[in-house]
Amino acid sequence: GGDQKTFKVRLTSVKSEEPFKTFEEVFAARHFEAEEFYGVLQASVEDLEHKRIQRQALAGMIWTKQFYNYDLYKFFEGDPNCPKPPEERKAIRNSDWDHMNNSDIISMPDKW
Repeated sequence: GGDQKTFKVRLTSVKSEEPFKTFEEVFAARHFEAEEFYGVLQASVEDLEHKRIQRQALAGMIWTKQFYNYDLYKFFEGDPNCPKPPEERKAIRNSDWDHMNNSDIISMPDKW
C-alpha cells in the first residue's frame, strides 16, 4: 500500500514528435478551466464537502453523456455503403413512421 503511479495520456488527432512536451502546461490550463467552471456553478455553496459531492455528481453526469440517433428512414433503407437490409424490416411495428428522426444527447447511468 501507499504506492502511487502516474500515467500521462494525451488524446489528439495530430501527430507530434514530442507529444508530452507541453503536457504540464496543458494539464494546468485544463485544471484552471475546470476550477473556473465549477467555481461559477458552486458560487453559493459554502461547505467544502458539499462542493466535493456536487462536483463529483456533475462530473458523472457530464462523463456519461451519449449521443442517441434513431433515423427510421435510414433504418429501413440502409446505409448506402452497405448491403440493403432485408425487406422484412419494413414490416415491423411503426414502419409507417419513416419520417421519424430522433437525435439527442442523453445522460446514461454508469454501466458498472
